[in-house]
Amino acid sequence: MGVGHRGKASTEKKRHPTILLVQSVVLASALTLVGVAAAAPANTKRAEPLKPIRTMRVVVVTDSRTGCEPGCAQWIAAHGEITNDTPAQFQRVFKALGQKKLPVFISSPGGSVPAALAIGREIRKRGLDVAVERTIFQKCKLAAAVSHVCDLRALKDGDKGRPEPIGAQCASACVFILAAGTERLVPVYGFVGVHQHHAFLTMQKVLRTYQVQRKVENWRVVEQRKLIAEKQLSSTTVEKDPDYAPVRAYFTDMGINTTAIMPLLLSASHNDIHRMTPDERRATRLVTRAAAGDALWPTAPRATEAKLDAAQAAASPPDAAAVSQVVADLMLLYPPGGDTVDIFIRVRALDVSLPTMQYTADLAFARGWKLIARSTGDGAADPLYAALANQQFCMLHRAGDLSIKVSIESAARPGRHIQMAADMAKAPGAAEFAAKHCSK
Repeated sequence: MGVGHRGKASTEKKRHPTILLVQSVVLASALTLVGVAAAAPANTKRAEPLKPIRTMRVVVVTDSRTGCEPGCAQWIAAHGEITNDTPAQFQRVFKALGQKKLPVFISSPGGSVPAALAIGREIRKRGLDVAVERTIFQKCKLAAAVSHVCDLRALKDGDKGRPEPIGAQCASACVFILAAGTERLVPVYGFVGVHQHHAFLTMQKVLRTYQVQRKVENWRVVEQRKLIAEKQLSSTTVEKDPDYAPVRAYFTDMGINTTAIMPLLLSASHNDIHRMTPDERRATRLVTRAAAGDALWPTAPRATEAKLDAAQAAASPPDAAAVSQVVADLMLLYPPGGDTVDIFIRVRALDVSLPTMQYTADLAFARGWKLIARSTGDGAADPLYAALANQQFCMLHRAGDLSIKVSIESAARPGRHIQMAADMAKAPGAAEFAAKHCSK
């Protein structure tokens, strides 16, 4: 290395071990939706299982259902796990929309708490509504028919889809995004779950190789470094006590009853989940209305509205032959926590869902156990619903008989039943649920 005059320099390589500290707070849970569809004998159908979704994708969606033209509704669809990159996705959508306000339909198992808080504050700043709702993307249905795989990264703003409240969840960190809505909608059967935070500190030992150049300028030694190689030597992750102060302050800012919601959040460990009841959602002010997401469009043309009258007419003629035109789909939901198996039934005619207010369904299981599935609302999207207790499911599983016989009756057509059957054991996800919750 030359010293004493300007311009001389030397170059060398140096290796420096570096300790990196990474702090994270991540909340997550899992929800398994299993589609088991059955109908009148001439209309048997099997529903597609819900595909696992990981990293959240945020796009603007246009309603694909017929009958909504020319003013088909739009919404912001947010699916998957919340990561550090998710706020940037929301910002991209908000920038594209400008001053236009659309509701956020979210279904997420949780993820990064700081990211969820940042998203929530932006949603409240913009005065947007939030509903716990899935989106069935038209592009994904077409992809599934060919390869059974849908690449969410291929979704873009303006893609078409339809809203689906059954199978949507908002668990863990997702609750902070829900709390930000001006209106916050969850159907009575919807899944909203909270649990303790999982905070951890990751220490990484990294060997970095630099190219170091020194030269003398104006009688001073000037050093420049250029990173040319990096190698991780070790990584250690340790749990740390979570800090709930930012969460308490956030809930207070959003108008949530912090005194009521924090004990619920703290009641379940970070690897468990507390499913909030409709009463708890109301008492905490986390939910402002028990309804599906399409209730946010009171003045927008409802999809299939024109066809609905025709479908109802087809469902109610006095002749017995009309019964074959009305069919039903049965779906099973295995929520996180494993307290129940949720059972949903939709009644439809001419491929249009019918309001279930006039229907009830008798569910018969082995051992003589019976349940009644009742209507959850007066909208076409509101299904019949019943919950099979985890203990009962496990007893049926051990007995080797998870069959269900269903008889659906309409108050307008007493004595005329829709009969169908299903086997929970054959549904994807049943074995995993049983292995996790029925092993004791």
